[in-house]
Amino acid sequence: MGSPKQPTLSIYQVVDGEYQVQPFRGSDRLISAAFPELQLTAEQVFAVGQ
Repeated sequence: MGSPKQPTLSIYQVVDGEYQVQPFRGSDRLISAAFPELQLTAEQVFAVGQ
């Protein structure tokens, strides 16, 4: 069997008129053109709901 699914946070950005998606998991630091000063990881976002 494959590896277990991991919670994934996706950030979408419009580039040349098309949406591009960037997935973030675990300790990945979120990168957002709209919020360049953002200092969160995907796991920090998911931990809020627990």
